[in-house]
Amino acid sequence: MLTITHAILHIFDGASNEPLLSHVELDKRSPYIHDYIKKKCEKITQTDRMKEGVLTDDSPVKALFDAIQDDFISISQELSLMLSEMIKSNADIPNADLLWACIRGEDQSSYLAMFKLNHQEAMTHHVDYEDQNLKNDLIINQAILPGIKQGIDEGFLYQLDNGHIQILEKKHLIDESGDREFYLSERFLGQAIKASLKENIGIVKKAVSATAKKYAEADYAQLAQAKEVLNQSIVDQGTIDNDVIAESLYRDKPAQMADYLEASSQAGLQNDEKIVADPALMTNRMQKQKLKLDNGIELSIPIELFNDPNSVEIQNNPDGTVSVWLKNIDEIKNMF
Repeated sequence: MLTITHAILHIFDGASNEPLLSHVELDKRSPYIHDYIKKKCEKITQTDRMKEGVLTDDSPVKALFDAIQDDFISISQELSLMLSEMIKSNADIPNADLLWACIRGEDQSSYLAMFKLNHQEAMTHHVDYEDQNLKNDLIINQAILPGIKQGIDEGFLYQLDNGHIQILEKKHLIDESGDREFYLSERFLGQAIKASLKENIGIVKKAVSATAKKYAEADYAQLAQAKEVLNQSIVDQGTIDNDVIAESLYRDKPAQMADYLEASSQAGLQNDEKIVADPALMTNRMQKQKLKLDNGIELSIPIELFNDPNSVEIQNNPDGTVSVWLKNIDEIKNMF
């Protein structure tokens, strides 16, 4: 049972371009506030976008995080001012409400949570009077918050007992550098966080495609094999092992193996490191091979059937075209 010990909402107001800091905590006994915070915690921990790391003493916010239970309101205000200054100084970072909470988990571990609730536009009604007559109007509300079931783009859970942090973040254009940066980790937390499962899978995909392109080969077969190796490694061992991926794809092609390893290493996936990957975070797309043909046909094939010659066969024809054979099919359903 998740227990909320403190919760507060601070606002960055887009109209005034200034923060509006609360001096009173939210009612932590409220069922909908409890459920909202619980769901947002799950949105951080139950996605392949989640990144993990440990804050070091070099972080400019670690001391504030560690002391927040003793002075929750003022420290949450100070942290919100730091984030608000980043929002104010960089137009690409969306305006947002900042929801802070101190939480005790089922294992009695203590956490600090921050959910950046980006503002969204939506239509709503507005009751007004015109010449003493009631008038119902439609207006645009520019500060709608994510619903209870909606995900969030940015936020984190920081474990106060050991400094472990789980974070969701997106790159935004930073005016000072002119580059797109993970500002939440690199500037606010003050340290880089290792790539997420989704980012590491993306690195493998791009490196495989780049290697195939360099050697003028179609990448669909190598991408399919890479996905199968990744899926098996994550499910069976809970890791991503880049050396195993390279060996599986390029066992008899040393030059291509070297190019692949260089491309993936430059993107941040080290060859001699086994990266922990939680199988529970894998999305359904990792269980299927998806092919899009140039004639508009799209195929979604269970990964266990893709390499079964009794089910699927991909044939290269002498004229340079490719044929895809689907075999031993008893029934076809139209998923209208």
